[in-house]
Amino acid sequence: MIVSDCEVDVPLSNYELLIKPPIQKIVDLAASCDYYAGCDSFGAHLAAKVLTKDRLFIKLSPNFTGWNDWLLRAFLPHPAEDVKEFYRSHIGR
Repeated sequence: MIVSDCEVDVPLSNYELLIKPPIQKIVDLAASCDYYAGCDSFGAHLAAKVLTKDRLFIKLSPNFTGWNDWLLRAFLPHPAEDVKEFYRSHIGR
């Protein structure tokens, strides 16, 4: 499942692309997902409430300015050390 605000060219054969889905759809997806891989977003914060740290892969923005209390609180119940582990500078091969 890929959620985007525009068309994307994905080199995969088995996926569904949702463009600007209703927010409730994002909530439902996050609540029922097995893994989360993507950008730091509302969906990532929701997925962090139900997934273990080994199932979260969040892309670190090139504009990242550093860790702060707000960002770390968004990923509770995970401790700060775990949050820093599931952020990645690259997701993929």
